[in-house]
Amino acid sequence: MSGNVYIASIYLGLSSSSPSINQQSHQEEYKEDLNFTFSTLPFQITSLETISIKMVDEKINEKSGVTHDEYQPRERRRSSFDQANLAMVLPDKTHLTAELNRFDTIEELPTSWFVWLVAFTASVAGSLFGYDTGIISAVLVYLGNDLNGRPTSASEKEAITSLCSGGAFIGAIIAGLTADKYGRKIAIYVGCALFTIGAILQATSYSIAQMVIGRLVVGFGVGSAAMVVPLYIAEIAPTKARGRLIGLNNMSITGGQVISYGIGAAFAHVPHGWRYMVGLGGVPSVILACVLPFCPESPRQLVWHGKLQEAESVIRKIYAGATDQQVKDKVALIHQACEESKELNYSETRWSKIKQLHTIPSNLRALVCACGLMVISQMSG
Repeated sequence: MSGNVYIASIYLGLSSSSPSINQQSHQEEYKEDLNFTFSTLPFQITSLETISIKMVDEKINEKSGVTHDEYQPRERRRSSFDQANLAMVLPDKTHLTAELNRFDTIEELPTSWFVWLVAFTASVAGSLFGYDTGIISAVLVYLGNDLNGRPTSASEKEAITSLCSGGAFIGAIIAGLTADKYGRKIAIYVGCALFTIGAILQATSYSIAQMVIGRLVVGFGVGSAAMVVPLYIAEIAPTKARGRLIGLNNMSITGGQVISYGIGAAFAHVPHGWRYMVGLGGVPSVILACVLPFCPESPRQLVWHGKLQEAESVIRKIYAGATDQQVKDKVALIHQACEESKELNYSETRWSKIKQLHTIPSNLRALVCACGLMVISQMSG
C-alpha cells in the first residue's frame, strides 16, 4: 500500500468522526502539505502511523479549537481505525515467527569441541593444497641432472609448475560431481588418494614425463581439496561458527605454504633433497585418510539421500546438549531445504544451470566477482 493510499484512509477515518465545517476546511488545507511530506519520505508504517495520528490531529485541533475532552474520544476511534488498517496492510507472520524461533533454538547452543576437531581434521587437506603449490619453488632449484640425466630446461620447469594448476581446474569439477553423488567424505578420500599417488610419482621420478604426470595427479588432489573441504566444513559447522571454521581451512592453506618453504630450506643441501620435499607431501594425506573415518558425513548430504536417522545422530554430535525435539526440528529444516532444492532442479539439466549462470545478469555479476577475486589472488602470487 502506498503512502497516498494510506493518507486517503486516514482522511476517511477523520471524516467518519463527524468533524465540524471549520475542521473540514483545515483538513483540506493540510492534505496537500501532508501528501507532499509523505511523498518525500520512505514508506514506513510506523512513521506514517505516528504522523497521521499525532501530527495531523494536533494541527487540525490547533486550528479548529477542539478541546481536549472532544479530542480524546476521536483519538481512540482513530487509533482503533489505524490498528485495523495496519492489520490489513501487514501480513500475519505470527505463526512463521514462532516456527522459526522453534527451529533456531538449537543454534543458541555453544559450539562443541567435536565440530572444531572435525574442521581441523578436514583442514589438513587444505594444508596439503598449500604445501604442494608452495614446495615446487624449492624443488625446481635443486632438480639438477636427476630427470633424464640432464638439466631441466625452462620450458620443462614451466610445464611441471603449470600442470598442477591445470589438474586443479579439472579436479575441482570432478570433485564437485563426486561430492554431490557419493558424499563429501568420499570426495575427500579420493583427494587423499590423489595426493598420495602424486607424491609417490614425483618422489620416484627419473624422467620429465613421470614428474609431469605426478604434478598433474597432485593437481587433481589440489582441486578436490579446494572444492570439497570448504563445502564439508560449511555443512558441518553451526551457523554462528561457520565463518571461523571455514577461515580455519584458509589458514591451513597458507600454513601449508609456510611449512613447504621451511621443508625446502631444510633439505636444500641434502643429496637428492627434492625427492624428500615432494615425498613428504604424501604423509599428511595418509594421516587424514586414517582419521577421516572418525569424522561424520555432512548432515545435509545424509538428508539429501534419505538417511534421516544418521543425520539425527550427526546433529546430536554437532550440537552437544540438544534435546530430541531440537534435533528433529533441525533435521526437518534441512529436509525442507533439500526438498525445495530438488523441486527447483527437477526439470533442469546441468547445462541449463550453467547457461543461467552466464545469461542472468545477477548470476553473471556474482560469478565474475567470485572468480575475479580468485584470479587476482593467484596472479598476485
